[in-house]
Amino acid sequence: MSELKKGLLSVLLIGCIFSLAACDFQYGLYHSRTKKEVISIELINYNSPDAKSNPKEEYPFDLEKLEVLETLSSDSFEGFLAELSEIGGLAAKHKQVLNSPVGVGIKITYHDGSFAIITVTVVNEKEYVFRGEYDADSSIKWYFGIPWQDMIDDFKTLVNKYFDTQIE
Repeated sequence: MSELKKGLLSVLLIGCIFSLAACDFQYGLYHSRTKKEVISIELINYNSPDAKSNPKEEYPFDLEKLEVLETLSSDSFEGFLAELSEIGGLAAKHKQVLNSPVGVGIKITYHDGSFAIITVTVVNEKEYVFRGEYDADSSIKWYFGIPWQDMIDDFKTLVNKYFDTQIE
């Protein structure tokens, strides 16, 4: 009987360890602020050759590298943010690959001067999405840079729906 209990306990322990290792993580492109806090949504190109050539390094945000391609009308904020907040979901933990923004994406600026950056970046022929939150001093508060193709495709579709300038 004691052998049976040890065997069952071992199976239960292995099952618990497997369950913990297989946990999903929540990834979302937008969920942090309300429409009322947003003062602008801009389609941008963030040109950072250093970040593209060395994506695992974290580089400080530099407004000189930011080019505004187009600004979304405030009448479209609510719909855009609602659709943006739907992009993402549960997934296995993705390997963090990109630690700074680079490429085409959006900048969402808030009343307090803080902002969010979401860019799509191609590194070594593979696409990555970067999502970062910055304070009013352009210091990074948190971010992720992962290769989740469904999220990237959904983001591009949304941007192309709301902006005249199309991204590929």
